[in-house]
Amino acid sequence: MLRQIGEALYHGEPPPTLYHYTSFRGLMGIVASHSLWASEIRYMNDSAEMRHTINLMVGAIGNRLQSRPDYAAFYQPMLEWLHHRLGNDHFVFAASFRAHGNLLSQWRGYADNGGGVSIEFDAQGFRQYSGEDSPFGLTRLWRVVYNDMSQRNVVRKAIDYPYWPSQAQPDCVRYIADALSFFLPTFKNVDFIDEKERRLIFTPDPVKPPKPRFRVRAGMLVPYMRMRDMAGLPPEAPPRPLPIVRVLVGPGRHRLLNRESLRMALDAQGYGTVPVDVSSTPYRG
Repeated sequence: MLRQIGEALYHGEPPPTLYHYTSFRGLMGIVASHSLWASEIRYMNDSAEMRHTINLMVGAIGNRLQSRPDYAAFYQPMLEWLHHRLGNDHFVFAASFRAHGNLLSQWRGYADNGGGVSIEFDAQGFRQYSGEDSPFGLTRLWRVVYNDMSQRNVVRKAIDYPYWPSQAQPDCVRYIADALSFFLPTFKNVDFIDEKERRLIFTPDPVKPPKPRFRVRAGMLVPYMRMRDMAGLPPEAPPRPLPIVRVLVGPGRHRLLNRESLRMALDAQGYGTVPVDVSSTPYRG
């Protein structure tokens, strides 16, 4: 049911190309494994956005509870279940993309202060991962919602969604709380609206989830999923080449040397036909 309500709320095709900013270390891990890494959302760079979204969702239910005390038996358990989902067994993984591939703010924030790269992807190439639901979980490539009114509208539609498989009150409470927790990584503060972000979001199946992997970043042990893990590919399955269209080297001080070495590195990993260009942004880091 999350698929139906999500597609109703987040309809619309992604732009033809999407961009992922990362360091050279991140790029080499991506092309060597032929897989993007989706971090558990509580460990992503923008930790304040999760608090913003939780407050918005909890506030919306709280307002319902205050205005309709006669429905307390419905809204109070929903509030408790949402707190439970977000505080205990809530695991959602996301990989971020931008609509533009040469933004100074993104070079600074996500690509080693200009010393990294912007990877351009053919958005249609992600259909092999975000199409039909797999037995390992739900994966969708959805846009991020920035406008406060639009976010509140999503929450309202989720609460009022009339087509849950069961209309029994305990079931509806759980369905709505699960839906809201799934939409958690699609909300972001309006100050970031220029990013025009899309996210590849994966919610593991609670019964038989794939095991996460772990990496160290900025003093944190970060759980993450590879795209092939989301698709449930066995270890012996051949890799699926990523739909990389171009790689843009950031405006760091070694950009020309990095372009040459990156060309050799991509050749070695089977991406020899992918063009490598250099950002023209006047920034040295």
